[in-house]
Amino acid sequence: MGKKPKRSASLEDEIVRKTTHAALAAAGAGLVLFAGCQESVPTATDASLIPINPITVEVLLDFEDFVTDFDVIGGFGSPADLGRGLVARDFRGTLDARTLIRFGNFQRSITVEDSLGVTRQDTAFTVLGGQIVIVFDSTSASPDIPVTLTAAATNTPWDRETATWELAIDSVGSRTPWPTPGAGSSTPVGSALFDRSMSDTVVIAVDSATIAAWGDTTNLARGVMIDVADAGARLEFTSVSLNIDARPSINLDTIVSLTGAASERTFIFHPGPDPDPPGLRVGGTPAWRSIMTLEVPETLTGPPALCALVGCPLTITAERVNQAELVLTTSFDDPAFVPLSAVLVDIRPVLTPELLPKSPLGATLVGLLGQAVQPELFDTETGTTVSFPVTFFIQDLIRGVTLLDEPAPNTISVMTTFEPLLVGFASFQGPGGSGAPMLRLILTVSESVQIP
Repeated sequence: MGKKPKRSASLEDEIVRKTTHAALAAAGAGLVLFAGCQESVPTATDASLIPINPITVEVLLDFEDFVTDFDVIGGFGSPADLGRGLVARDFRGTLDARTLIRFGNFQRSITVEDSLGVTRQDTAFTVLGGQIVIVFDSTSASPDIPVTLTAAATNTPWDRETATWELAIDSVGSRTPWPTPGAGSSTPVGSALFDRSMSDTVVIAVDSATIAAWGDTTNLARGVMIDVADAGARLEFTSVSLNIDARPSINLDTIVSLTGAASERTFIFHPGPDPDPPGLRVGGTPAWRSIMTLEVPETLTGPPALCALVGCPLTITAERVNQAELVLTTSFDDPAFVPLSAVLVDIRPVLTPELLPKSPLGATLVGLLGQAVQPELFDTETGTTVSFPVTFFIQDLIRGVTLLDEPAPNTISVMTTFEPLLVGFASFQGPGGSGAPMLRLILTVSESVQIP
């Protein structure tokens, strides 16, 4: 992996420097010791029978003292996997985005009643026109003013999985650029005003010739590009469909409405975020993961307050670790990709680091739903610390083996619960600053016990 952290000159000096980071508190936890004594029992209430005085201490380790390797890797999933549409124009001064859609096979026959009231199948109906119906996520719309949405028919074959702002197809053995970047050239179809204070739905009218062209499944260039015309705008939509108005040949006085669902959807955008982020990056589309290889020091030799209570050197054992947390500090990365809703952050062990970025991952350390981090922490409230549980991982790391007696992993992936999850991503400060990641350990130390 790429980003090797600088090692501190002395772990002892570093811990002494961080005296204010060690919150030392006495704890009343008891220790039960089973021994071959017939006059007393382990559950006796007389505390003098077992002369112990456990002490609980909190220690914060700096990044350089528990991380041996660090890297940020992107490219997990694609916009086609997100299941949402995105449109933007010069959003926050940088981002342009457009959504590409193909509709599936259109209905080739309809059921209607003839003039005698008999139900019949009609394959000779006439398409009169239709409407593209787009349902937006109003919580992700910016700015809060009406904007104009446009639809245009694509004229270049494109691939749902690999299309980008520059390339219509980017597969093995086939790289086809757009005639002009951003899905050009395209043929205008229609437009409509979106006012989220009135409705979350936009309807754009489409003529019959365009619908007929979209129904030709042999034409790989078919499709529609959805865009926004107003500078500074950014919107996400959750669903899109095509309503088709048809006149049966059996009963000319009847209009039948058919629905064509979107069979393929992706979005393209420009520019992408900086490929070399300044710190940790988590999530986004395609998704990013932050990878850290950890090593917990065997002993602590400071600060003096710690040594005065528990003695030094203090050996860190798995049994002494009551709790371990990875402490991260939120930061501001790319203004165009600040998340607009909570980021579900997950941490998983990397089981085979040498296979990164394709290494298999272990079970979640955070929980199946991840830990929700609110979007304002990456925008207006940056610099906020967030703690993530890693207790079992650290205990296994110290022991060297898991509870199943397998070699303990030493590398973690900080990621989102699903990839991709959001268009925006979470950013945390990296090594080298006051907000660098830290490891918080809650240790319980007991005096040695001797039974006379």
